[in-house]
Amino acid sequence: MTRTAENTCTKQLMISNTFNNRIRTTNFNELSTQELIELSFNLKPSEAAKLLDSIDGLTDLRNGLSKFPTTMEFQFKASFELSKRILQFGVKKEKITSSYGLAQHLIQETCDLEQEHFILLTLNTKNQIIRQRTLFIGTLNQSIAHPRDIFREAIRDNAAQIIVAHNHPS
Repeated sequence: MTRTAENTCTKQLMISNTFNNRIRTTNFNELSTQELIELSFNLKPSEAAKLLDSIDGLTDLRNGLSKFPTTMEFQFKASFELSKRILQFGVKKEKITSSYGLAQHLIQETCDLEQEHFILLTLNTKNQIIRQRTLFIGTLNQSIAHPRDIFREAIRDNAAQIIVAHNHPS
């Protein structure tokens, strides 16, 4: 029995060391979803696999954060928001060349939202996005937007042009 326990412990240590070495030498985009869950939630591989099996998609993972202690839930939500903003940073330099491309980008961002979001994009003279922000969050089927608030943000950004959009959750 003792030898079996030693072998199991040694095997787990080897797997752990391999994983630690892998994450130090690779890009995060090369890690599997399970490995990212292990790192994000500080879980053992078996726990991460169990969590991954219990969700249908990454949206379920975000929505299931309430199962964790409140401090962890807030930490993960803050991390998700920071990640979203980091990803949007690359979009800000993007030039708007077609309404179709912009629509696809916005659909991808808003497809899992449960309330209407009124979004303002401010553009410079080269049709590059200066900033994208959600100005108003409404209910399931309506969002109230006031022109004064829209134009205030456009003036703050010194925008040459604006684009407004909203989603339809239902």
